[in-house]
Amino acid sequence: MGFRIIPTATFERALARFDNHIAKRIVAKISELEENTAHVIPLSFRPKGLEGLYKFKVGEWRVFLTVNESKGEIVLYSVKHRKDAYRNL
Repeated sequence: MGFRIIPTATFERALARFDNHIAKRIVAKISELEENTAHVIPLSFRPKGLEGLYKFKVGEWRVFLTVNESKGEIVLYSVKHRKDAYRNL
């Protein structure tokens, strides 16, 4: 079963700011997620209200998302550099 990828406006704005080669790497990894969610990792800490938040790594970048297996959806929320990724979650 393939997942439907749903990017938020925040995610799309962040992705548009990247250099082309970094954006392509992130998009390629997202394409892999449509068929296999094995690369997503639950956050090791659970901020209140974000219990279902997952991440995956692309080099020094972190992509934050939720996976709804019953609906077959992956919602992409943001992409940030690892040094800033966990601030203000």
